[in-house]
Amino acid sequence: MNVASKLPLFLAELKRRKVTRVAVVYAVVGIGVIEGAQLLFEALALPLVAWRVLAILIFLGFPVALVLAWAVEVTPEGIQRTPDLTPEQLSAQTPGKSTSISWVLAGVGLAVALAAGYFTFFRDREPTPQEDLVAVFPLENRTGDSALDPLGKTAAYRIAAGFGTVGPWRVLANNDVESVLKGAGEAASARNTGLELGADLAITGHITEIGDTLLFWWELMDVSTGERFASFEVSGSGTFPTSVLEDLQQRATSAAVLMTVVDLRALPSVPTYEAAQSYVRGISIFRTGDWAGSLPHFLESYEADTTFLHPLLSAATAFVNLELWYEADSTVAILGDRRAEMSRSQGLQFESAVSNLSGNWPEALRLRRLMAQEDPARWGGYGLAHAALMAGYPAEALEALEGVLDEGQESEWLWFWEHLAWANHALGRHREALDAAREGQALFPDFLLLRWREIQALVAMERLEQIRPLLSELEGKDPGEYSSPGWVLGLVAADLARFGHPEESRQAAERAIERYRTRDPDRFQMDGADLLLRAGRPLEAVNLLLPLVEAAPDDINLRGLLGVALAMTDDQAQAEVQASWLEELDRPYLFGLDTYWRAAILAHLDGRDEATRLLRQALGEGVPYAVLVSPSHFMPLWGYEPFEQLVAPKG
Repeated sequence: MNVASKLPLFLAELKRRKVTRVAVVYAVVGIGVIEGAQLLFEALALPLVAWRVLAILIFLGFPVALVLAWAVEVTPEGIQRTPDLTPEQLSAQTPGKSTSISWVLAGVGLAVALAAGYFTFFRDREPTPQEDLVAVFPLENRTGDSALDPLGKTAAYRIAAGFGTVGPWRVLANNDVESVLKGAGEAASARNTGLELGADLAITGHITEIGDTLLFWWELMDVSTGERFASFEVSGSGTFPTSVLEDLQQRATSAAVLMTVVDLRALPSVPTYEAAQSYVRGISIFRTGDWAGSLPHFLESYEADTTFLHPLLSAATAFVNLELWYEADSTVAILGDRRAEMSRSQGLQFESAVSNLSGNWPEALRLRRLMAQEDPARWGGYGLAHAALMAGYPAEALEALEGVLDEGQESEWLWFWEHLAWANHALGRHREALDAAREGQALFPDFLLLRWREIQALVAMERLEQIRPLLSELEGKDPGEYSSPGWVLGLVAADLARFGHPEESRQAAERAIERYRTRDPDRFQMDGADLLLRAGRPLEAVNLLLPLVEAAPDDINLRGLLGVALAMTDDQAQAEVQASWLEELDRPYLFGLDTYWRAAILAHLDGRDEATRLLRQALGEGVPYAVLVSPSHFMPLWGYEPFEQLVAPKG
């Protein structure tokens, strides 16, 4: 009998002796036991080696189970040896399809067995990319009182419990750490032990005593570099102070939470867990661009722990972004009184908030560069790019943004893509600007400013035929959180004019006017006047603006736009009246807006030199570079060399 004819009989024998069934059941149950044991052992902080021994025993038991399944069977009379059958007997009781069924069962058993082996030996050899391993070492007893030796281990268990409940951390069992330390003997070091354990972060420390007070000092170390980058202290009284141990655990939990958003080196002390939680919630909302939504969490965080200054620093930035100047000023004043308490990093953030509040963009960029040097991951990407663009340095902005992409970090913030397109466009890299705008739209299809950036790039590339369907699609969109279709159409009209397409610009402005009047009439007032100017209808803009100015006589934007409209109707006298009103303004938080509008009025009254001088002054007073590049308010200056030099990219 050849091998081919023996194989069906062998598979039939496997089935008769229930070997394949045993293989499948054993492997499935074994994986379940391994998984359940891992969760249980981690919850009880049992040594990792104990779980691995259990897993190995289960895996080695697999072939034993198969041998026993072949050799014996369970009968009503007990366990007996499985009787042998002749080939003729086996063939007589085996249906023809048994071969295929046996193959399927054997294949399933093999697959499950291999899966068990993978789960046992390979899956947990390395942490997943989302988690970092933390090794917590017993705190060294430096009190001179040997009775306090157990306190070091207890403190380590508390710190491990804190780190193990939050954040992207997986804490190694304390017994594993102690076992490796013991095996290394006198040559043991935290870093070498951490490397042997595969840890990313090590936490060490010691306990000292001053009078009746015990001081628990602990620090964090990057195992890969050996850098000890943050240290903190918790103190309390008593030989076994339960309350201070609870505080130690809470502070460790706070540190674990904050490490994802704060450089711990910037903290003189760790705040309470409640303060840390509120701050992290605020930051997550802040990063979406919802400044108002982040503020309650920042203020709640500071109220929970007034030693924690980061929430106030972030709140000041949110107030500035919302143009709530008095609130921003009050927050900065509180921070100013506590300037001496700040770390270097906090001090830079404070000075950055002050420069933003004063509209000093060059100074804001200088400080942001220093902040990026302190903490590149947090401050060197979008934040640096924004400051660079506002100060007129698109090349530096592009470098900062591309650095984020080069490091493989995917931006989950829509403004990242808008700024990437903006920086490329400002440098004349229109193909790259188009790619960034389209990539951003794939992630954020409802963010209308990215549609504008796409059309802007196409206009700059003279591909006007491609923008027509995009404009039609844009008209059908609903208003977004940051812009409306009519407003974006107005931006497109300005770009078309800037790139030498006056008729197409007029048509885009007319489409925007129609979109406002039919779909969004309540928002037509201010935007509508600007669009009427771009459509070449300044008299209608004057008639629209006059009652608005009468209703709100202190509105700088309305006054400035009215002055431009009057100048475009050749009513020089009334245009100069508006310019004089702007010149006589004396109020805080103008940020050069009054000077900007005076320059715009003079530009339309043939005062090119004075208009350019005023624009330079406006930049020094707080007007960002970005607003001067394409608005049609300065159309008479386009092509005028001093103006073009003023708005040209720096650096």
